[in-house]
Amino acid sequence: MSVSYLDIPLHEDQGKFIQIPFREKVLNNSKASKYIYTHAETTDFIIEGLQRFCAEIQQMDQAFPDITSYVYNPDGNLPLSGEFKHNMTDKRKAPNSIMSYIGGIVSNYYRTGKTQDFSKSQIKHLENIWNNTIVPAFNNDWSSVNPKLFENGFNYKTNTANEPIKPIRFRRY
Repeated sequence: MSVSYLDIPLHEDQGKFIQIPFREKVLNNSKASKYIYTHAETTDFIIEGLQRFCAEIQQMDQAFPDITSYVYNPDGNLPLSGEFKHNMTDKRKAPNSIMSYIGGIVSNYYRTGKTQDFSKSQIKHLENIWNNTIVPAFNNDWSSVNPKLFENGFNYKTNTANEPIKPIRFRRY
């Protein structure tokens, strides 16, 4: 049995947040998969937001290491990373930081030819990182030392400031 995502809506601005519609994937034997379907445009929206945050962090990492360091520190709320099960390592799982978690999602997306779906277990972590780290960073509420570290940017084609980044909420369809 295949499940389509064509009848679920695209991500949509709900005013105070962006709704991220999804449907759980179902395997050929009708059993639930650990992955979800979203529209490609919705996945791209999330990946672009994650990449933009990473680029901003990397841009200011040397100038403000005391401010950016927390995104590199292990975060006990994130699952352990399986990336270290490579044959060149000691085959252990290691704690994730916000940056390593984002990096894993983004690298999987590109490594699979932009076909990687999010897993059900990633939803809560994505939503938490986005809403509690990325949104405050771009909305000048991230650092008491220098609250204007991140810029929303400016669209030179339309001659207007970019919209502030809004929180996201995943919704099952």
